[in-house]
Amino acid sequence: MIFTTISQSGEIEAGVLEDVQCKIYPFAMNEDGNHIEDTTRSYLESLSQKGFTNHLSINLNPLNGVRLADDSYEFFFLAHFEGRAIADESLILCASYDDATETGLLVQYTPLKQDRSTTERFIEDIEFRDAVNSFALGNDWNFLTFFDFTQSLNFKETVLTHKLLNY
Repeated sequence: MIFTTISQSGEIEAGVLEDVQCKIYPFAMNEDGNHIEDTTRSYLESLSQKGFTNHLSINLNPLNGVRLADDSYEFFFLAHFEGRAIADESLILCASYDDATETGLLVQYTPLKQDRSTTERFIEDIEFRDAVNSFALGNDWNFLTFFDFTQSLNFKETVLTHKLLNY
């Protein structure tokens, strides 16, 4: 399936959705310490409406990989506080390798809830956030992975129905 990214400046980048995982766990310790995990926690705390999050672990669920035109990859993860899988309090992490050695990651954060100021991403013609919301925060589907969900014959209808029912 075609995965399209439209940046704030209007630049369009296309890639192919693939069932591939990042070789590096984003929260792994590196020379910067736990920089990615700490930054993720800060973003999640800013979204949290309940407060009292210092004691909560962060759930980081891998979603999918996208092979871009230049054969580089972007990897997507869903992050939320343990026990708080709520669209308003969840983030999508977009990680890419910082160089050809694949030893470090560059990470971008996007709220799962629609935000006009951020980059738009689509799987075919379905908004990526709607698909993630439908898969991760919707009903219990019979899919083991997000990639399997996107390959379903009823993918588009399922996402649109979930969006309509939760409008």
